[in-house]
Amino acid sequence: MLSANNLSIEQIHCYCALCISRCGSIAVVENGRFVALEPDPSHPTGQALCAKGRAAPELVYHPDRLLYPLKRTRPKGDPDPGWQRISWDEALDLTATRLRQLAEVHGPESVVFSQVSPSTSASADALVWIDRLRQAFGSPNLCVSMELCGWGRYLATAYTYGASVPGVYLPDLENAGCILFWGYNPNLARLSHATATVAASLATRLGLGSHFWDGDIETAYRTQLGPSGISLDALRQNPGGVRAQLQTRYRKFAEQKEDTIGGQHGRAQLSK
Repeated sequence: MLSANNLSIEQIHCYCALCISRCGSIAVVENGRFVALEPDPSHPTGQALCAKGRAAPELVYHPDRLLYPLKRTRPKGDPDPGWQRISWDEALDLTATRLRQLAEVHGPESVVFSQVSPSTSASADALVWIDRLRQAFGSPNLCVSMELCGWGRYLATAYTYGASVPGVYLPDLENAGCILFWGYNPNLARLSHATATVAASLATRLGLGSHFWDGDIETAYRTQLGPSGISLDALRQNPGGVRAQLQTRYRKFAEQKEDTIGGQHGRAQLSK
C-alpha cells in the first residue's frame, strides 16, 4: 500500500472475470475506491488487458448496474414496470414457486433455460451449475448464445470428437507435432475456476438439493475431481496446478487404418 498526502493507494492482485480468458490483473484502489484495472505481467495470463477489462471500474460504478433483485409490480407492457426491490431469498422463493407451478401445469419441458456465452461475459463459472439445475428440473431445453469465434473453436470440436477442445479438454500442446488454430487465438493461457452459484440455492427450493450435494461444496469438488484421480487436498497444496494422466474418452476415429484424407466417413482423417 502506498500513501502520499493522505492519498491511500492499494494494489490488489486478482484476475479479470469478464470473459473466459481470466486474465491476471491488478486492481488499483484509491482511498477505498476501485479506480483502475491493470495487467499483471507476473501472472500466466496477465500480459495484457482488453478494453472491456480496463473498463471494469466503469462497470462497477455505473448508475444502471443492478445490485439486488427487482420485482415487477405492474403488468408487462405498462410504461412503468413498478420495479420493487426484494431480497435474494424472496427472489429465489418466487422463482422456485413459479417454476414449480409451470412444471405441475405444463410439465418441466415447458421451461427453457438460457445462458449467455462465457466468451464475452462473466458467466463461465455458472454454466455447469445452471445446466445441472436444468437437468435436475427435467427440462430438455437450453438456449445458449455463441459468438462466431466460439462456434469454430468450441462447437466444431464438440461435433467432431464429442467434447470441446479447448473447453471441456485442453489440447496437449506440449506434445503436438502440428497445431492449427482455427477461429481461435489463445495467445494467453486460460485459467479454470469452479464456483458454485445461486443455482444450488434455487435447486434446494425446488427439492433438488441432492443433485447439488445439498450445498456441500467440498463434496461437490471431490466428486467432480474423482474421475481424474486428483484430490482436492493436492490441488490446495499445489495452487499452480497438478499434472495427471487422463484416459481418452473420445476415440471416434482411433481405429481407422487408412493413411488418407477423406476416409471411411468422408471426413478429413490422418492415421499412423
